[in-house]
Amino acid sequence: MSVKVVRISKNPLDWAINKLGMTRADFQVEGGYSKPYLLRLSQGRHSHMGARVVNDLYSMARAKGIDLDSEIVGEYGSATSVPDAYDVWVAEHRKAQTMPAPVNDKTLNPFMRLVKAVGSVSRMSALLAAPDQLVERYAKGVSYEMPMPVMMALTDMGYAHIDELDAAMRDWGRRNA
Repeated sequence: MSVKVVRISKNPLDWAINKLGMTRADFQVEGGYSKPYLLRLSQGRHSHMGARVVNDLYSMARAKGIDLDSEIVGEYGSATSVPDAYDVWVAEHRKAQTMPAPVNDKTLNPFMRLVKAVGSVSRMSALLAAPDQLVERYAKGVSYEMPMPVMMALTDMGYAHIDELDAAMRDWGRRNA
């Protein structure tokens, strides 16, 4: 059984696109973005909003006479810009999530047991609001050192077993590498 990702407030990307009077599909076409990229960005699965996305949002807003920075004040805590709001939103998103108990399969590394309990690497990335590539490399045991975005996500979530998970992954790596 997979874990449901708890949705909180609208993410800042979709908030800004909505302020422009557009849909994500409209923004995708207008900016030449791929649908999967914007989906991952809207789920917090990138470490930050890319400069091109930010520049396009602000450029389109200026062309329509919209001041995104003044409109975002108060929407996402103390954030005063769309990129700041993204960072605030990611932290709040993580706090709303819970980590399931790992599956009981000793053939899998400790982090992959959590990934299996969540359902998939992409679902774990959405739950953690962490980049897919880092979650996947850690889950597959390509790296046995916990990536900083994963550690930050688990910390933001209040996950109580970070040190134990890190130590277990390092032990797994020594025994199975």
